[in-house]
Amino acid sequence: MTRLRSASYLSLLYVVGLLALLAVLAVFQYRWTGEASLAEQERMRQGLNESLGYFQRSFDREISKVISTYCGLPWSAVADAEDWQSPLTSLLIEAARQWQASATDPRLIRQVLVAAVTPGSQDSLYSFSADSGRLESVEWADDLAGLRNHFPPDPVMARQGGTQDGYQRRHLPSDFIIDEIPALVHVLSNQTAMRRRERTEPGTPITDDPRFYVIIRLDRDYLFEQRIPELARQYLSRDTDSGYHYAVTSRQNPGLVLASSAGRDPSGIIASPDARVNLIRLVEEGFEIRQRGQALPEAEDGHVRRRSLSRQGGGGGAPAIEAPDLDRAVHESSLERYRNLQAAAEILAARGWELLAKHRSGSLNAAVASTRLRNLGVSLGILLLLAVSLLVLAVSVRRAQRLGRQQMEFVAGVSHELRTPIAVICSTAENLADGVITANEQVRRYGQYILREAWRLDTLVEQTLEFAGIRSGIRRFHMEPVDLADLISDAVDALRTQIAEKQLKIEVSSKPGACVNGDAAALSCAIGNLLNNAVKYSRPGGQIRVALEPRAETIVLEVADEGIGIEAGETRHLFEPFFRGSNALRAQIRGAGIGLSLVKSIVEAHSGTISVKSKLQEGSVFTLVLPAVRVPSVQEKPEAT
Repeated sequence: MTRLRSASYLSLLYVVGLLALLAVLAVFQYRWTGEASLAEQERMRQGLNESLGYFQRSFDREISKVISTYCGLPWSAVADAEDWQSPLTSLLIEAARQWQASATDPRLIRQVLVAAVTPGSQDSLYSFSADSGRLESVEWADDLAGLRNHFPPDPVMARQGGTQDGYQRRHLPSDFIIDEIPALVHVLSNQTAMRRRERTEPGTPITDDPRFYVIIRLDRDYLFEQRIPELARQYLSRDTDSGYHYAVTSRQNPGLVLASSAGRDPSGIIASPDARVNLIRLVEEGFEIRQRGQALPEAEDGHVRRRSLSRQGGGGGAPAIEAPDLDRAVHESSLERYRNLQAAAEILAARGWELLAKHRSGSLNAAVASTRLRNLGVSLGILLLLAVSLLVLAVSVRRAQRLGRQQMEFVAGVSHELRTPIAVICSTAENLADGVITANEQVRRYGQYILREAWRLDTLVEQTLEFAGIRSGIRRFHMEPVDLADLISDAVDALRTQIAEKQLKIEVSSKPGACVNGDAAALSCAIGNLLNNAVKYSRPGGQIRVALEPRAETIVLEVADEGIGIEAGETRHLFEPFFRGSNALRAQIRGAGIGLSLVKSIVEAHSGTISVKSKLQEGSVFTLVLPAVRVPSVQEKPEAT
């Protein structure tokens, strides 16, 4: 017993140690999950920036082809020519040819327009047809009416106050973007008109010269409904952690949303994006636009020299090129191209578009937090499962240990129960065989001893076999109407000897009609066990009451004794196999601990219930309730014909 108790304490200590280890692991898991979440957040942010970079380069590459194709042409020859339409048409034809040859998708450009703006007269608008290679005069469409508001008034130079400081000048606008259309506008500078104005005396009226604007109108449906969503699917939805909503806005007017994820309110994306990049940067193979000074060639006195076109202290970018030693005409053409591209790059750097991205979970931080909570929940769930498993294992071990202890007590009790009757039978038989007992009265008394002990053996063996059969499921009950009064009478008769030895008084009260549908042998065993326990645990000279009462649909059997009673905390274990009360153990009353468990199994097999009420040193009352069955009386049975 001491060894079992020590093993129980060791197992309990083992479980407590494992639970403490699980708690430590839970703390480390929480910290590791936090560190992993920070690393995951940084990885996702880098992945987002990388995806936006891919998006940016793919988009800007296509827009750059438009700009380099149309803005990089030698437009000065057109502006200085008297008949501007012929050279302009030739340049547009060349630009259309280059665009068709180099464009990823020519649908990006919807229309090429030329606006001729002359102060004091009506503005003219021409549409270039690539098929016919001609400029055709067109009316200002409704969606282009707002474009005219972007054309600044003509520079006016007049003498004010009679001093050189009185000149007022407005610089010609550079290239710009019309977001609403959308369109890219390239301004053709009129160098001849500007030189003529510089030579004009102050106060002399200036001849109005037309200004030209090349308007590259982009296809809005293709750009915003097809191309940008296609790039978003390619770069912003490649896997689960790079699933982002997007919005494209104007940097001139941040509230203007040009494109956004379908079915998504862009206001949340604009308010708090996870990342943003600029779009419409000038990117072309062969040169770079940088945000620092770059060397550009310039011809002077027939020679080529370099100078920086960057703005001191910041400003727009400029292309980096190394001009070869070419003749003046070729060099000036190349120089004009790169000046035009530099001007376009400066405008695009300040007035382009912006791509905003936000994780579809609400924000990148929210996505990481959600992933962390999910991982933490799974990890802690596993640890909790392990803890519960340990507790279940501990309970199972405790129950197994208790069951093992009870089984050992059962074996000891059964061995004692078997040894005592066998010892009595053997000693009595030996005396009879040796002729020690010869008187008839003594022989008869010895025969009663042998019969009593044999009955005790038979009862113990029957109980053990019945218990084993019911617990294993092998036992099958043969149901038939059974009168419980007859079973009670038989059980009392079987216990007459024990009742007489302890000088007990037994009172049996029953009413007719106490029939149930059941197995007679099993019910006889159950009633016999209840009566046997009442006799066994009663004090000498006590009283046992047996009451059998039929009710509406049940039969109630009560067996009450005035014995040693049961402790209050032990009644819930009373019907468990091999359990014996501490009061019975202290009184050294023999028993195997299977009788009441067997009674409960038999009663429940007959759809009944059993309960107990007990007070220590005052006695116990066992109540057995079984479903009643009505058996017709002799008068109710039909007569045979």
